[in-house]
Amino acid sequence: CSKSMWIQKKNFYFRKRKRILDVLIYHETFKRVLDLEKPKVVLTLSESSDTTRPMLGYAKSLGIKSIFLQHGVVKDTSVYGDVLVDTLAVWGNESKEEYVKRGIDPKKVFVVGIPNLDYIKNIKGDKAKICNFLGLNSTKKLFLYLTQPHERATNERLTSIIFEGIKDFDANIVLKLHPREKSALFYEGIAKDVGIKVFPTSHNLYELVSISDVVFGST
Repeated sequence: CSKSMWIQKKNFYFRKRKRILDVLIYHETFKRVLDLEKPKVVLTLSESSDTTRPMLGYAKSLGIKSIFLQHGVVKDTSVYGDVLVDTLAVWGNESKEEYVKRGIDPKKVFVVGIPNLDYIKNIKGDKAKICNFLGLNSTKKLFLYLTQPHERATNERLTSIIFEGIKDFDANIVLKLHPREKSALFYEGIAKDVGIKVFPTSHNLYELVSISDVVFGST
């Protein structure tokens, strides 16, 4: 296989998520894009996903520089593999410390904050309107569960723990799926087993957060 493909084997295939076919498809797609466009720099919101690691590996083999803008919480875990990006813009010192632990030169990691919060903090939802749309009693407490596309067994365990912990509260439990998830049936099934009802919605995430009394997640 090509040198760039070996980079993918070394840095992705032997991680816990062995989605080899997906990685091959992404690799060949980004290979064609980078060969055609010949960019000087690639910008990415992830350095660990199935989508971006093939691109970063091939870009690295071509000598193309890369910049990463932090998208989610950085955890101290080996599942991420080697860091392939050249420059990292992160939320805070804690995130920077995690990348330094993973062997990144501190001079390549820049703390820039979370620009999204500049406008997110001003977003306000209308609880009565949203509850009416969902057929809920707006005078009740509203619990919001934000899902994550973990492996099925992990998701089942974490979701069951959360649902068991809140089942005795007299509250509306609203479910907001992660963008990579397309169906709420899995979560509705767990809720049914626990003895509660959840209400999935595609409503704006930040409006939902603004009207919620409690927000749960499994990150």
